[in-house]
Amino acid sequence: MILKKVAIFALSTLIFFGCSTGIRKISAYNPDTTTDVKVLKNYELGGEKTVFIGDNIIEYSHLKLIQKDSINFKAIKNSDTRVKIIEGEIYKVQHKDLDDGSLYIRADGYISGGFYLKISKSGELLDPHPYYKDGLGFHNHAVLNVGQGGVQYFSPMVEKQQEYDSGSFKQEILYAGLSGDTLNMTYKEYKDDIARPAFFQNFTYDIKKSDIIRYKNILIKILEASNSQIRYIVLEDGY
Repeated sequence: MILKKVAIFALSTLIFFGCSTGIRKISAYNPDTTTDVKVLKNYELGGEKTVFIGDNIIEYSHLKLIQKDSINFKAIKNSDTRVKIIEGEIYKVQHKDLDDGSLYIRADGYISGGFYLKISKSGELLDPHPYYKDGLGFHNHAVLNVGQGGVQYFSPMVEKQQEYDSGSFKQEILYAGLSGDTLNMTYKEYKDDIARPAFFQNFTYDIKKSDIIRYKNILIKILEASNSQIRYIVLEDGY
């Protein structure tokens, strides 16, 4: 009697889960990140430039941008199978394959739930069979079919978030006008997240004494200045 019950249980389990093609090693998904360095400036060394009062004479940025991939994929076609893919639905990545880097999203449209679809980062279905978790691990369900392998059923949603990494910085020197022979300027320095100035200072220069001014690593030759605009050449910026 006991053996009969065990056999019935095993048969029912096989009918529901089917056989599998091995246990996959997975982890919770954390979006991949990349770091890009961008250098931006509003001048060229040795080039003549004119700006108006309130504008930046110098604007130099060294930005380390961290980009985090989206965790959401949008279905771009239907799969009319027991484990369904529904066009237009948004699917969230929940697991990552530790061996090949593929992604697993939770499947919709199956009455018992608990099934996942194996896809590439570009949205192709990598396995026509869904996966399920049990006490032993993460299995391929060799009986159920979800679609055609190698076909793109999903499109990654472009939701990359940009953050500034430690080491980012920005420098600005703003032209604040001319008072007699005195140039008025404001220096601002941003660091790391560059959301707001970490340091700023108002300073002045007497252009009657010299038409060459230096502030920190920046050397500027003043060609002409008035209370409305300034014409100049950046000779050095230290970078």
